[in-house]
Amino acid sequence: MKRKILIILTIAICSLSMTVSAWADAQHLFTGGYPASDIQNLRYVLSGGDYNYQQNIMKAGANQWNGISSKVVVSQNSSGAKMSIYKTTTTRSGVFGETFCYYDGGDGWVRDLVGNQIWGVVDIEGYDNQMTAFNLTDSQKKAIFTHEAGHSLSLKHIYSPLTGVMRTGSIDDLALSPSDTDKGHLR
Repeated sequence: MKRKILIILTIAICSLSMTVSAWADAQHLFTGGYPASDIQNLRYVLSGGDYNYQQNIMKAGANQWNGISSKVVVSQNSSGAKMSIYKTTTTRSGVFGETFCYYDGGDGWVRDLVGNQIWGVVDIEGYDNQMTAFNLTDSQKKAIFTHEAGHSLSLKHIYSPLTGVMRTGSIDDLALSPSDTDKGHLR
């Protein structure tokens, strides 16, 4: 009798674990995104800022996703680039960055407002005037570009109590690099 209860309890725990994992993935991932073949060799170009800013903040931010999964490799290379990373400005106070994903609509690129299409190109914008106005450190600026690059990898925001670079809310809640939570959602 005890053995039957133990087996039933084990099955119930495994089922609950699989359900929670599937729920977490559905909650934290867009259903659209780049094709898997693009993610294995996702090339980007940088625009705006001087060489040091591009290398130490923009490039360093995007490249933080490398090594998390063997299926994700991002690199700076203008040949065949599917992602553009910009240092730019905005008039909206407290907005540090945004990601704009586009799919082929037949007559040209169409912005994917829901995140459920197969993307052809993605634009990442880091609003340095707002980052500077809010006294963000270079490490925090790099984290903003990491966060936005995470969206290009189909990652949605995460909320409390979860922590990570995909966390939304206060800049103080944002991790400086992908956390175990972020890595788990990406994998």
